[in-house]
Amino acid sequence: MNGEESMRRKALITIILMLLVIFALAACGESSATAPNTGTVTFCESVDKDGVPVNEGTEFKAGEVYIHFETENPFNVIKIHQTIYRIEGGSEEICYEQNIRVKRNWFMLWGNREFSEPGKYRVEYTRLTNSGMVPMGEGHVTIF
Repeated sequence: MNGEESMRRKALITIILMLLVIFALAACGESSATAPNTGTVTFCESVDKDGVPVNEGTEFKAGEVYIHFETENPFNVIKIHQTIYRIEGGSEEICYEQNIRVKRNWFMLWGNREFSEPGKYRVEYTRLTNSGMVPMGEGHVTIF
């Protein structure tokens, strides 16, 4: 085997290994190059049986408020993280957070939350990818 054949063989092996790595990353889920699945957060008084928010708004009386989150495409994950921040004097403090189990083909979720203290709040949804937590959507609500 001459030097030129050896170089070709090494180049071919390198290309095959690179392709295997790319396929392995794709098979494990999302790569870091996956674009975020952005969505819309809606606050409302309830959600109907078809998942449509009822009496949407950005200001509510203290008490139970529904939070509806919807994306254009399926979530493509099995867990979404919800964080609720209370905004006060230019800073934010986490007042509630949870992981929500979802199905990969879902594109919306909703639930009710008790807001007992008046103030401004930010609700954020994120998902975990190979490159870390990726924001999916957020919304703001004022409780009076």
